[in-house]
Amino acid sequence: MFIFHISYFIFSTPDGRKSSRVAWNPLHRNRNRHQQNQTVWIQVLQRPEWVITSSFFLLVSFSLMDLLRQVPREYSQ
Repeated sequence: MFIFHISYFIFSTPDGRKSSRVAWNPLHRNRNRHQQNQTVWIQVLQRPEWVITSSFFLLVSFSLMDLLRQVPREYSQ
């Protein structure tokens, strides 16, 4: 969720405004937390750059894990 909140501030529409109706306020605490989390995930799926960045971070992390798994085999030979 933290990556999505960061990318929310990084990415905006071409005219500089956020595409969502209400800008995400870190100080705002909603009483219904589950509903807020659901709306955040709906916003994530509606914004293609969020999906792209999250899939990119996942791809990088999995490739790094794969590289770290292969290191001891190379040194043992």
